[in-house]
Amino acid sequence: KWEEITPTTGNSPSPRRSAAAIYNPIDHELILFAGRSSSGDQGDLWRFDLSAASWEQMTVEGTGPVLRFTHNAVYDEVSHRMVVWSGRKIDADGSEFFSDVWALDIENSQWSLLHPSGDSPNRRYGTAAVYDQMSHALVNFAGFTTAGRFDDTWAFDLGGDGWEELNPDGNPGARCLHTGAYDSRRGRMIIFGGQRGSGALGDTWALDLNAGVWQELAPGAGPGGRKFPASIYDEANDRFVVLGGDTGTEKAGSVWALNLADDSWQELSHSGQGPTPRDGALAVYVAPERRLVLFGGSR
Repeated sequence: KWEEITPTTGNSPSPRRSAAAIYNPIDHELILFAGRSSSGDQGDLWRFDLSAASWEQMTVEGTGPVLRFTHNAVYDEVSHRMVVWSGRKIDADGSEFFSDVWALDIENSQWSLLHPSGDSPNRRYGTAAVYDQMSHALVNFAGFTTAGRFDDTWAFDLGGDGWEELNPDGNPGARCLHTGAYDSRRGRMIIFGGQRGSGALGDTWALDLNAGVWQELAPGAGPGGRKFPASIYDEANDRFVVLGGDTGTEKAGSVWALNLADDSWQELSHSGQGPTPRDGALAVYVAPERRLVLFGGSR
């Protein structure tokens, strides 16, 4: 059942696409950073109290990440912080890609730039990243720069602040503008869709983070090609849920779920007035309430 959440205060983020957000389970809130609006790239930070249905712009200590969109954010449950990496900025001076890693100390509202040891991934945007609970790491796959699309897999150790390039067996192929979620039951990163050439991809892959193996799930089935889709892992029902995206000819409004017990896709029917078709939205799973919260996007 869809339900539109009407904020109880008038102060809220500007409409935007390709932002990033996490669920903060301690304070039962969403924390949103940056994105791209009609006025350009943003660098603001907001919290949405899910109990009070109210937005509040956060004031932070220190210098934070520069304006960007199509970046990634994960919740570091060990240190209670939001970790942000990658993205792109476009302004009058041109386009810039990022590979910096930032951590927001949620309790103290303070940004810090992390300084990875060793080699790091190339600068990029349009990636997919998840938080791996087993290894306490941010795991990223693929992305794009002016040098082309990537097909690499990297892990950032959130305890040791170092990158490691993973070399799993199999490979979903180079892409950008895809989506990903963490399958907590099996310790897997699941990715869907994206773009490699002019069209949108519709394949689904899972990376077993313990065995180091990519496997295609439900080949030939699913919602069809989509770039800029949103996704979550619904742990209560053990399914990977995809919604929105750009098919190449139109914006998608349908919601699909991949049952991970038998790798079968199903288009979900729903009650209530759902969101208009869009791409570039963000979706966050709120486990205590078994809710998917959707924000933003472009029609």
